[in-house]
Amino acid sequence: MARAFEHRCTECHVAVRPQVWVELVSRGEGHACEGCGRLLYRDENLNGMDRSATRPVEGGASGPQAAGTAS
Repeated sequence: MARAFEHRCTECHVAVRPQVWVELVSRGEGHACEGCGRLLYRDENLNGMDRSATRPVEGGASGPQAAGTAS
């Protein structure tokens, strides 16, 4: 992932096309950078995101109980 800031990818410094920038700003849609291929994000789009949702949950679907729960 790479941060998009001031219409540029902060990793490879390639300019983000205007249409892609509008989609990042208005819809929060992710797009791959045309220079480095990383998924672009803006800090503003992360503010409302629940960051705990990205961490694995103990005993979740991939936990030890998941194998024995099929009925």
